[in-house]
Amino acid sequence: MSDGTLAPARQAFKALVLRGNDTLTVTGVEKLTQYAHQGLPIVISGGTPFNLSGYNASGSAYVKTALAALVDLENVHEVPAENLSASLRSLGLTPRTRVDADRIWYTYWREDEKAEKTYVFVYNDAWDSELGLGSSSGSVTFETTGVPYFYDAWTGAIEAVREYQQTEESTVIPLSLAGNQSAIIGFHHGEAATKSGHAEALPNWHKSGSKASHSSMRQHPYDTASTKQLPLSSWTLTIESWSAPENLTADQTLSAKTNSTHQLPSLQPWNAISDSLTNTSGRGFYNTTFTWPPSDCNSEDHGWHAALDLGTLSNTARAWVNDHQLPPLDPTHAVADI
Repeated sequence: MSDGTLAPARQAFKALVLRGNDTLTVTGVEKLTQYAHQGLPIVISGGTPFNLSGYNASGSAYVKTALAALVDLENVHEVPAENLSASLRSLGLTPRTRVDADRIWYTYWREDEKAEKTYVFVYNDAWDSELGLGSSSGSVTFETTGVPYFYDAWTGAIEAVREYQQTEESTVIPLSLAGNQSAIIGFHHGEAATKSGHAEALPNWHKSGSKASHSSMRQHPYDTASTKQLPLSSWTLTIESWSAPENLTADQTLSAKTNSTHQLPSLQPWNAISDSLTNTSGRGFYNTTFTWPPSDCNSEDHGWHAALDLGTLSNTARAWVNDHQLPPLDPTHAVADI
């Protein structure tokens, strides 16, 4: 606790909400009492709960007495169960992150006072969508300022956010996230921005991959500009199948490995190739070739760049182009600058 904030260096909770149907413990109510007397706002929604986990006569009596005493504190508020968010706003309790998106996004807040940085994790929860679907666009208002950067947890890259709006107290950043994709945004305090609130000019990018379209990701410059698709075809797939050894008694730790080769018109997962591969375990080696630059590329235009888009991966993948290994790929949006 610090200045009425719970876990200030972690989630930085501004308040604790206690619901009328919550089940309590004696230890939990002791902590609740401690936090309330230290200044943490406590919001009791839909009536004071008195349900205690397990039978404990003396504990029940303590809980009722302790909670009744808390109601008299200035930082303890009783509100209706309905429209809790409106009640919180009326109490001056606003979220550190406010999401305006067409799907459910979750955010997690971390502070590093020593480094003078704030980190926020944003996650697009595509729980109701099939793999590869559930992309979402929107914006997040962060209750902090400073120069914002995207932190890539897969490659370790740190890139300045090119498009955002900022006031004296908050920052608004537009985002597009693939289904189940996350973004990490770090705010560097005490650092001067070069072009705060404006998008820098971006180059034209070609994208090569198996999908005709994909979500526009503001984390990567080659996804924010208009793109041309160059579908890759004529894939050769070699599957190294791992199965149980012939003699389990003699060798229980080594798999029996067999290879099979498949010619594919487009990039496909194993279960789309053959029913016999649906339950196959092992590794797949996909290979194809393409010509660069493409025939419609203006030879006098030196602004073209290329990105390899493998779409959504059901597991993991590593990729090479001309024997050069690409950086690690985000399975939810496997795109890499090549």
